Amino acid sequence: MTLKANKANNFHTPDDRLQARITMVEATDDSYLFAISLTTLQRLCLEAERFQYAYGWLTQWTKTKAYVIYPNEDSPPTIIMLSITVAEGIHPWTISQHEIPLKAGELEFLHAKVDDPGWRYQGLKEFVESYKFPKLMMRMPITLLHKITAQCIIARCRALISIQPIKNSDALLLDKQIAGKVHMALGFPYRGNTEILTLPVEYHGMDFPSISRSCCDN
Repeated sequence: MTLKANKANNFHTPDDRLQARITMVEATDDSYLFAISLTTLQRLCLEAERFQYAYGWLTQWTKTKAYVIYPNEDSPPTIIMLSITVAEGIHPWTISQHEIPLKAGELEFLHAKVDDPGWRYQGLKEFVESYKFPKLMMRMPITLLHKITAQCIIARCRALISIQPIKNSDALLLDKQIAGKVHMALGFPYRGNTEILTLPVEYHGMDFPSISRSCCDN
């Protein structure tokens, strides 16, 4: 891991030349160990297992997977990882083996496929399609629609996009999709303009939150 200035040979300070090798990444309940060979990965995993066992943590091996980013044509479907032994009457430092699936050419973190904006967009599209506004005895006021859209739809989309961004063109499609649901709930005889729906009130809009304006930079 290094700065863009280092890759471009455009140095401004001595710190621009610094590089750091990523060995482990953690977030919530997900952990990733990085290595360039299976032997090194097995050793790192075993040391991590021994360290976390002292604090009462155990790996869920049924949920554990391995990934190879640049696979060969003969990449095996599974690999063997090393761990401590958790069994009565056996010393924990006894090495056990676990067979886990090997995924080639992809990487998944926090239930999101890394560097796959199309996959994230499809998931958000299905979420918006399946979302249903609450049914009331009367026509839902636009202020309530605005609040529900912001807190129940847009908030979830923003959280998921923060993990795996999507293309700006796909974000615009999501905005139109949400605008269509708002239009159906309001019961207007005509379909409103998405840009007017998401414009702030001071610009004569309806101030609905926009995914493309708040989540995408491209």
